[in-house]
Amino acid sequence: MNIKVCGMKYPDNISALLKLEIDYIGLIQYPKSPRYCPLNNVDWSVIKRYDIEPIAVFVNCSSKQILETVKDTPIKTIQLHGEEPIRTCIELKEMGYKVIKAFGIDAYFSWSICEEYTPYIDLILLDTKTPKYGGTGKKFDWEILKDYPYQTPFFLSGGIELDDLSTIMNIAHKKLYGVDVNSRFEDSPGRKNIHNVNTLVEKIKDFHNTN
Repeated sequence: MNIKVCGMKYPDNISALLKLEIDYIGLIQYPKSPRYCPLNNVDWSVIKRYDIEPIAVFVNCSSKQILETVKDTPIKTIQLHGEEPIRTCIELKEMGYKVIKAFGIDAYFSWSICEEYTPYIDLILLDTKTPKYGGTGKKFDWEILKDYPYQTPFFLSGGIELDDLSTIMNIAHKKLYGVDVNSRFEDSPGRKNIHNVNTLVEKIKDFHNTN
């Protein structure tokens, strides 16, 4: 079970998070988000010390805008969290980037929405559909995961908190790649509670060690 902590913003908080056994750190490149973290504010030398992959998260940007933003950084994975067309995924893949495409789930969601994207992305991220593009702390109905039809692995996101772990760890879907956590692990927007994230890490490790 991979662990992605998204919406990191503050250098001291990032440094503390990197000492935990997580797999990915998400840096939001959406200026309207309270978790917006310009990449030129990031101390890449600190991130490079750890085996944790940084991911740049964009909302409705063109591939040209994305490439301009991530140039001169070690970013190799892009998360698209808006209504980006398939062409953007293709262009980023052609430039050698891994692509995560987020899909918002609500009562009207259909798996067919994802189908055309799957040949051109590396991971799907399933989040709760809201006008704010994430970070709302709201869950969608996880029962829908039983019908996930694709070979593309997926991250589970949207309002995940510590009390959800036993439920998540018992989701018996072989394509569940990991959890993406954000607002439910914050003291304030962009500042994660390191103790709670560490508890998440330890609980997931304990589950795997006993199963």
